Amino acid sequence: METAFYRWIVNLRNTRPFWFWVLRIINILFVAFLLYLTGKYVYIKGPSKFLEGIGDLIINLLASVVAVAGGYVLIKVTSVLAHRREDQIKVNYRNSDQWKQYGTEYLHRFTLNDSRFIVYCDVLLRKADYDKLEIDDDPNRNFELDSFIKQQYFDLVEAHTKSKSIHSRTVRLCGFTAPTKEYPRTAVIHTMRSTYLAHLLTNRALDYHIKPEVTIRRIFENTARLTPLALSKMSNHIGINALVFLPRNGEKRGYLLMPKRGSDATVAKNGVTASLATRLQMDNKEYFADGYQSKMTIDYIEKGCILDGLPAAIRVSRDYLNEKMEQQSDFLQIDLLGIARDIYEGGKPTFFYAVYLDMTVEEYFRLSDEYVEKMTNTANAAKQQKKKGILPLSSDKIDEVKEVYVADWTSVKMSERKRGPQSDNDNVYVVADDDRLLCFDAIDREKTLKQRKKGNDEPVFSRYALNFEQNLISNFLFLKELE
Repeated sequence: METAFYRWIVNLRNTRPFWFWVLRIINILFVAFLLYLTGKYVYIKGPSKFLEGIGDLIINLLASVVAVAGGYVLIKVTSVLAHRREDQIKVNYRNSDQWKQYGTEYLHRFTLNDSRFIVYCDVLLRKADYDKLEIDDDPNRNFELDSFIKQQYFDLVEAHTKSKSIHSRTVRLCGFTAPTKEYPRTAVIHTMRSTYLAHLLTNRALDYHIKPEVTIRRIFENTARLTPLALSKMSNHIGINALVFLPRNGEKRGYLLMPKRGSDATVAKNGVTASLATRLQMDNKEYFADGYQSKMTIDYIEKGCILDGLPAAIRVSRDYLNEKMEQQSDFLQIDLLGIARDIYEGGKPTFFYAVYLDMTVEEYFRLSDEYVEKMTNTANAAKQQKKKGILPLSSDKIDEVKEVYVADWTSVKMSERKRGPQSDNDNVYVVADDDRLLCFDAIDREKTLKQRKKGNDEPVFSRYALNFEQNLISNFLFLKELE
C-alpha cells in the first residue's frame, strides 16, 4: 500500500506538477486546521459544544499527523546529510584506507610548489615511455555485467539518488600493451564498449554497502593488487583529465583554470577538479558518423577529445576557439602526459593531459562571461518552453561547472596537517593527511576591478581551501614528472 501510494505521488509530481503542489498545500492547510481546533479545545476557554464530543478524536488525529510529519522531516534531514556524504558512501577516497589494502603499492608521494602531495594510482604509461601510441578498438564488443552485480541492481542504483546520471554508451579500456623489446617505443590500448549504467553499478559504487560488510570492492577487488584490465569485472570506461593553463609574465604555466562542481555532481561534490574532467565520448557526429559504433581513432584520443570537451569545461565559445586556432597555430597546445588506473574507483583508467592556451586573463573572463550569459538565457528559454508544454532536446549533461577559479599556479598547494604526529618514514601513513585540502590563490574579480579604478592593474587574489578530486592530484603527478 505504501509503495503504491509513493508511486502515485511520484507520478503526480512528474506528470501533473500543478496538482502535486495543490495536494501539498491542502495537506499543510489540513494540519494547520487541526492545530487550530486543538488549540481551541485545549487553551481557549475550554472546549466548545461542537468540540466537546470530538475532542479526543481531534487530539489523536493530530498526534498521528504530527508523527507522520515528524518522520518525514527526519527522513528529509537524513537524506540531506547523506547527500553531503554521498561520494564517501559510494567510493572510499581516504588514502588511509587504501594504505590498509594496498600499502605502498600504487602510492605516490611527491613535492610540487614546495608542498607535499599524496595519491594512489597505477601508472600504465608516461610521456617519456613511448614515441607512438596505437589503438585496437572493437566497437561490436560490449561489456557484460557480472551476474552477482545484476542481482544487486536495485541496491546499487539507490547509491546514486542524489547524483545526476545519463543514458549513454561508453568506451571501455579492456587491455593495455606496454612497449616491449620488439616494439620498444610503441604502446597499444585495447578498447571496447560499455554503458554509463554499468559504470554506476561497478566503479562508482565500489564501496557502497549492499549488506553489512559486503561491497563490490570486497568481492571483486579484495587483494593488494588490481585485477588486470582483461579480467576486471568493472566497467572501466576511459576518463579524460586535462589541466588548462593561461600564460603569465611569459610563463605558459601562469594560471590554472580550476572548475568547482555543484552539489549534484557524480564525484567531487562542491569540490574542485581538473580543468577538464569527463569521460571519453563519441557523441560528436563530426568525428564519429555512427556514434559509439564507429571505430575510435588515436588522433581523437591524442587531441580530438580535448578539443571536443574544452569549450563547455572552461566555459568559452567553441566558435571562438576554432577561429583563434585557424589564425594562430600555437594558440592551443595539447600534451598527452600519460595513462593511469584510479585505485579509488577499482582501476578505472584515465588519460591525463596538459593544455596551454595563449589567452590573457582579461580575455578569458570576457569570453567566460559571454558564454555563461548565453547558457543562462538558453536555460531560461527552455524553462519557459516546458511551462508551455514544449520539451527541448535533452542536453544529457552531468557534472556541470558551478564556477571556474583562475588560480596562480605557483600557489597551488596542499594544506599542512593541523594535527597528528610528524613522520618522514615511508613505511607508515599519517591518518591526519586524509583531512588536508587543496589550497590556492585565485583572482578575485570584484576586488581587482576596485583596485584598477585606483590605477593599479595588478590582479587581487583570494585564498581558497577546498575538497578535490583525486584524479586532479594524479594529473599533478604526471606534470611533475615532466620536470
